[in-house]
Amino acid sequence: MANTRNEWLDVAKGIAIILVVVGHSATFDVTPIYWFHMPAFFIISGYFFRPQGSIQSIKEWVRKRARQLFIPYLFFLILITIIRYSILIFQSKITFDWLLEDLISVSVGGRFFPSDFYVVMWFIPCMFLTQFLCILIHYYFKSRLIRFGIILLFYCLSHLENWFAAEHNIFVPWNIDVALLALSYYTFGYLLQRIFTFYKKKIDSRKLLMFCVIGGAVFIFTLRSQIAYIFDMRSVTYQHPILDLVIPITLTLLLFSLCILITKIGPLSNILSYTGRSSLIIMYTHVPIKIIYEEAFEPNHYLIVLLGLLLPLLFTKFLLEKNSYTSLLVLGRLNSPVGI
Repeated sequence: MANTRNEWLDVAKGIAIILVVVGHSATFDVTPIYWFHMPAFFIISGYFFRPQGSIQSIKEWVRKRARQLFIPYLFFLILITIIRYSILIFQSKITFDWLLEDLISVSVGGRFFPSDFYVVMWFIPCMFLTQFLCILIHYYFKSRLIRFGIILLFYCLSHLENWFAAEHNIFVPWNIDVALLALSYYTFGYLLQRIFTFYKKKIDSRKLLMFCVIGGAVFIFTLRSQIAYIFDMRSVTYQHPILDLVIPITLTLLLFSLCILITKIGPLSNILSYTGRSSLIIMYTHVPIKIIYEEAFEPNHYLIVLLGLLLPLLFTKFLLEKNSYTSLLVLGRLNSPVGI
């Protein structure tokens, strides 16, 4: 079912990041994409979760993971800000008071970023905190029931916060509060890894195809139902405690089932898995590419999607993979690039 790199998960990341680019670029209704594309990344990351057995190993994990995530985060934050300010200076739109206020907003980040240039930047601090919370819960609480209770409590708090945030505009930097919700998806990914490991010899293509049909039916039902289902992690918009588990998880499982089948199609699998391994650079760069293109040319959303995928992939192939120091700066590691 999977090789040593879990190729189907790379394929899943590839499709998910393509959906992210489409969601930020398309002119048609992309609401269904938002139902699951970001939860899918947390579920995929949770699939690779490994509990830590000591305080020392936790400290080592924090050091390593912070380097992997926050060196690229700071690099792209600075680079995107320089590009954005250059455009604004050219348009004579910068004053000192505005600059001071804008820099504060950039530092706070999350859903308070002052421009669409930064629309994806909330994800990295949220992912780090989600992973760290999961490590702490597994280290300090050995009872599965207590772990479940804590994660359920956080999930309920996230939906309570959604109501308060809508009413009172709660100020939380870097979208770290979204980790309360993301922890449930991340934990599901960890459980899925254990289930797949146990049952992998019993999973075949016919069962996967059957799940695709069932998942597709759920998707169509939701799309056509009378429930105005809206889900957006970045803006803290999650209003249906039951559906916010059922729909993202079901559609992510549908995605996984399709990806396992796709791995049997060599060329397509290779393209999508490489895209998945390059998902981090695509995530950071596709929105600036879109905005810069629209500043210079008439909008062509198909071309914008294509450029948002191809330019980062070419950058990855011909620069990052050939320069370990550039790879460290952009991806937080000294070897070949990986995804989110």
